[in-house]
Amino acid sequence: PRGRTPGDGWRRRETGSCPLPVSARHYPFCRLGPSSGGGHFHGAIEQWQVVTVSGEYRVMAVSTAVPRPTMIHGHEVLTSIIRSPSPAPLLFGPTGPTDNRTPVHTGHVLAFSAQHYDHWTRRFGINRSEWDWCYWGENLTIDGLSEDALRVGQRLAIGPDAILEVTSPRIPCFKLAWRIGQPDSVLSEIIADGRIGFYLRVVRTGLIGAGDTVRLSDMDESSITVGDLSRLLGDPSIEDPGLLRAVLAQPALGSQAYGLLRKRINLLEDRARGSVGRWTGWRDWFHPSRGCL
Repeated sequence: PRGRTPGDGWRRRETGSCPLPVSARHYPFCRLGPSSGGGHFHGAIEQWQVVTVSGEYRVMAVSTAVPRPTMIHGHEVLTSIIRSPSPAPLLFGPTGPTDNRTPVHTGHVLAFSAQHYDHWTRRFGINRSEWDWCYWGENLTIDGLSEDALRVGQRLAIGPDAILEVTSPRIPCFKLAWRIGQPDSVLSEIIADGRIGFYLRVVRTGLIGAGDTVRLSDMDESSITVGDLSRLLGDPSIEDPGLLRAVLAQPALGSQAYGLLRKRINLLEDRARGSVGRWTGWRDWFHPSRGCL
């Protein structure tokens, strides 16, 4: 029908073809070409993919912050972990929310599940009212998502336009322990637990605000879950080269997680090379006339 666009629940197989109806339980992910100066997606559509939605969730809060000097354990450090929910929607651009920067971490967007606040306040004996949304430094607080179900490479369609892709679990540092009022030693527990948050990259830009619907794409189960990757990164005793290389090969993997895995694989390979031809101790020496000495 005239006037229908892919955003209305239709897609085109190729330029000039008849539109094909798609189920309301599908959400179109597209790759955009150079801007054509018009249309809902503000670009020339090169290719359409329809990805089945496996669940719907909701944004509870969004935030943005820039690094500021902060006294932590008697030392002044730069951190952007201190933040509050934004009263208005934020534009999530190619590298994350507008005016959002971090001094160390490289992920575009940090997300955290709203349910984790109940878990961790109970665990640490903290009054739930003391921790507002975004207290853990996240850009997105989302209701209902679990790291043990979410997989690297999975995509989240948020609001009318934005699409984000999961890249890795949060890789916490001492600033998180300081922020939640706990010793640094608690980080190993948080990493092993898996309820830690996760990074995403921006696939398509758009405004995101509290109350927006989050639609989650289906994902091949061969991709590692965020929770399992968190435990893998936090456990140096895991030295299976095949497993590490399989995770390293996942195309959506974030750069920080990639670097940590690549370093571990390099160490294992160096150790294996170093064991070839090395001295393994004294051996019995056999003399033709005297026998074994």
